[in-house]
Amino acid sequence: MKPNQTYKLAFSSCPNDTFIFKAIARQLIDLHGYCFDIVLEDVETLNQKAAKGTYDITKLSFAAFGSLVQTYALLRTGSALGLGCGPLIISLPGRSLDDKTKPVIAVPGMGTTAYHLFRLYVDDKYIDMDASIIPMPFEKI
Repeated sequence: MKPNQTYKLAFSSCPNDTFIFKAIARQLIDLHGYCFDIVLEDVETLNQKAAKGTYDITKLSFAAFGSLVQTYALLRTGSALGLGCGPLIISLPGRSLDDKTKPVIAVPGMGTTAYHLFRLYVDDKYIDMDASIIPMPFEKI
């Protein structure tokens, strides 16, 4: 990266991303001549656009990063994946994954870490589960 050039910086509206990138987006810190066009998208859209090389700097799902490691570098900070933090499985009161009724599961995209971790969990704990998976933007779940 070089100063005095404009770079496309894309991230999602999730609280982690907005916290991490607020100082850059609002120019609350000295950017040393670096300029950024900020784009907000849901995580699955970011994953798909990263595969096309749309953005210079982008948030990615860890699940998507593996196939893009030749294109993007992982920053040393900013990760939201770790022991004891997300993704979460939430439900209406009285519902459970082991209900006899076929569960309907909303996920923030089929290429997201949340979906892949959910599949690993379900395939281990609920081997015969036949769930309806509905991808939708993170902020609508």
